[in-house]
Amino acid sequence: MMDTKTGTIEQKLKVAPTGLLALRGTPYFLLPDENRGVFNFGQDLTKMAWADLTVSDSKLEYTKKETAANLWSSSMPQQYCPDGTIVTFGNVDPMGGADTLYNIVPKDASIPLAIDLTTMKGGPGTSGFGGVACTAGAEQVVVL
Repeated sequence: MMDTKTGTIEQKLKVAPTGLLALRGTPYFLLPDENRGVFNFGQDLTKMAWADLTVSDSKLEYTKKETAANLWSSSMPQQYCPDGTIVTFGNVDPMGGADTLYNIVPKDASIPLAIDLTTMKGGPGTSGFGGVACTAGAEQVVVL
């Protein structure tokens, strides 16, 4: 665990699924304040799923929940917003950019807002957007 204000590593944790027979995954991004994260559960990037997180003294356990197949965004990071939602690109074509911008509520993986970026710039796989930021809420999302 890292203090994000100072960059100091406070604790090293083993990452493991909940239960002996649970499918192992690789963390894609974590939201520790929400006790949620997205994990990849296979070599195919569409096998991503939300997971509930539990932190104990020596490990971080995760329990697979809702699908998150549309959230792979290559090197375009998710943006955590002050209202507790995240804004992220989705349906990313590695050569052509993102086709969708999502506003997501991490606690239940609901998507109150999905913006089709293909209508703004030339059709699927041609959006060319490379960054996203937000301020007080999803209604104030900035796409770069």
